[in-house]
Amino acid sequence: MVPGDHLTPLTIFYVSPLRRCNFKCSYCVSHQPSITDTLEWHRTEDRAQHQQVVEWICRLPYRVRLRLGSAGEPFVSAAYLNSVVRLTHSANLEFVEVLTNGSWGTAQFEKFIAECDVRKLTLWMTYHHSEITLERFVAAAIQARSSGATVIVHALLFPDNLKAANALKEMCSKHGLTLHVGLGLNINNAYPEGSRVPVLDQEDADPSLLALNVAFPAEVYDLVASPRGAPCSAGHNYIYINRRAEVHQCNTYAKYYPSLMLGSAANPDFVLNLRTDTYYACGTPERCVCVEDYQHLQLVQEKQRIVRPSVIASSLEEIG
Repeated sequence: MVPGDHLTPLTIFYVSPLRRCNFKCSYCVSHQPSITDTLEWHRTEDRAQHQQVVEWICRLPYRVRLRLGSAGEPFVSAAYLNSVVRLTHSANLEFVEVLTNGSWGTAQFEKFIAECDVRKLTLWMTYHHSEITLERFVAAAIQARSSGATVIVHALLFPDNLKAANALKEMCSKHGLTLHVGLGLNINNAYPEGSRVPVLDQEDADPSLLALNVAFPAEVYDLVASPRGAPCSAGHNYIYINRRAEVHQCNTYAKYYPSLMLGSAANPDFVLNLRTDTYYACGTPERCVCVEDYQHLQLVQEKQRIVRPSVIASSLEEIG
């Protein structure tokens, strides 16, 4: 038996306070250019608090499936990488999925991977065409896969990167890399004349590329836009932790109902009490704010069958 197999599964989306990034993408969801190359964490106390959150997660009496995000890039922070290593060796972790831009150095990655339990490591690698060459990015993905880690290559489609995304698709096919395609959102108004999903404004967008978008049926997105009253398992088998270590039943509740936080992962005395009922009527007045959240709507839970060690459905076959 693998350690932790007897435990109840719990999915966690943790957005850590790591702030430093080596890329300057115009469409960054973290609202570039607020991220800098010099300030590693949002606050001076954040590094220590991040470690407290990691240790809290490692003590949970659940089989944890962790998606680990930040406003920055993991491979520019030795402290952050050390926390990933710690997580991979925690008996209760089924896997830790690290969001990265794939810009690591070869020797740096070799040192990192040698310290990990690679069987529990997933790298969700997003390709940013303006910041890294295709050849370097794909080489990094191949290196990671060769090390034994699970690798999911992620492409976000925007009006100005369709050619680059097509080239990435061809390279992934050539090397047998798993490719997840999503539609980029105009969150920080990088495309002033564009809609919320600016690539859909393009009349010349390649239909074969758009067809790779891992999208749920339209009924799901109708519900995502107005989920109030819809049954959802957030708070039962899924929680969200923000960069202040506040634990919420989901990212959406953290935004609209911050006073309903479940507790603080930085508090060593905080005991997580999950809802016993699988589904509970959503109370949010607005749309679900992220895919990590809305994948826990009952309508979606009944459709998706995730087969890879990832929190996100990474192929059309997984969403039913």
